[in-house]
Amino acid sequence: MNCEMCDEPTAGYLCPACELDTADRLERLPEMFDDVAGLGVRGRALEATRRGSRPAFSPTPDLTPMAIRWGFNILPSWHRVLAEDSGWPMQHTGFGLGSEDERILGACIALRASAAWIAAEWPAAGAFAEEVRDLFDDVRQVLRLPDLPRRMGPCPAKHDGVLCGAPLRLPRGQQVIRCAWCEATYPPGVWSALRLAQRDLGKAS
Repeated sequence: MNCEMCDEPTAGYLCPACELDTADRLERLPEMFDDVAGLGVRGRALEATRRGSRPAFSPTPDLTPMAIRWGFNILPSWHRVLAEDSGWPMQHTGFGLGSEDERILGACIALRASAAWIAAEWPAAGAFAEEVRDLFDDVRQVLRLPDLPRRMGPCPAKHDGVLCGAPLRLPRGQQVIRCAWCEATYPPGVWSALRLAQRDLGKAS
């Protein structure tokens, strides 16, 4: 069976890397949610009421942040589908039901808490993860934030016979993987060997 996001072999619907990426996005989305609301207010000059007076300005909202904020409504929708498919009761994690914002934030937290089950058991995991990724990308572009670093598996370097094993991450736009723990580096020319070494680690475990 292959991961529905990256096509890597996996036991469930999402591979461990795509599961963690989806969980990371869900963890960051509540923090980004309110930041979108205050963006993009620009002024529109109005005709002066009398000769010689200074023009007045009426704020006209930028519709892009508003549209992105509306896009967060996919989260309560997915939360409802998850509850129906799993048979679990709707979890609202302390948020009330009265406001749209509360439903969105509550759904985001509940979906984050269910990430492991989603990856392993939910047939809709691929479509769900893709929509979460698309929402995250739309929000980060509006906020001008960098993308999540790409997960590159565990570090197979050994130091004095001890395996490092720290998670490797490649920031978007960079070409050389650098282990944050042992500082081993992996340029693109050794990535095939890196994958083979990581597979050997998996067999050994």
